[in-house]
Amino acid sequence: MSEGQPRLPQPESYQLRPYGPSNYEERPEQTTTIIEKAPTPNNKGEKAFANIDAMTAMQQQAETALNNGEKSPDALWGIWDKLSANAGKISNNDPEMKDWLSFHRNLIQEGINRYGTISPEIVRKFVTEGKSHPRLLAESPEQTAQTKLGNVNSYYEFQADDSLSKSSDTWDTVGYMLRLTAEYEDGKARGKY
Repeated sequence: MSEGQPRLPQPESYQLRPYGPSNYEERPEQTTTIIEKAPTPNNKGEKAFANIDAMTAMQQQAETALNNGEKSPDALWGIWDKLSANAGKISNNDPEMKDWLSFHRNLIQEGINRYGTISPEIVRKFVTEGKSHPRLLAESPEQTAQTKLGNVNSYYEFQADDSLSKSSDTWDTVGYMLRLTAEYEDGKARGKY
């Protein structure tokens, strides 16, 4: 960071779960879990076994983190997953997506700031290993964070009817930034970095 600039907020401590953004793909492809069966005429809602894959498990974990109001890497990963899965809705100015982005505004802004504290070497490592998008190499992480935070703040302040679709490239890049931040912070907590 440049001298004289205030320190950006750091992530709060969080519960390190067995799997997280940096290692969920290391799980066996299918994992057995116990689920509650929906009550039907043939059962009374008893428990059953079901197979879930690593991606589904991570999505559930991220959704729980978001629902609990966490600022954890799991929650940042959940923001990326939602942005990634809903690119079409963003391009079409979906009102539900606008509401969701407004609801998670503080976490998104904090995640962008946290991205700005990551070293350029780490970003380069993630991109060269195919874990993130090359567009993140266009500027330093600090500069990218400042630029995208300005774009996101403008989106929030001046929401015109077509503002979501006009900012779809920004949201795409922000998603990559948040995913990289989540994977890096989680991996750092696990001693990978």
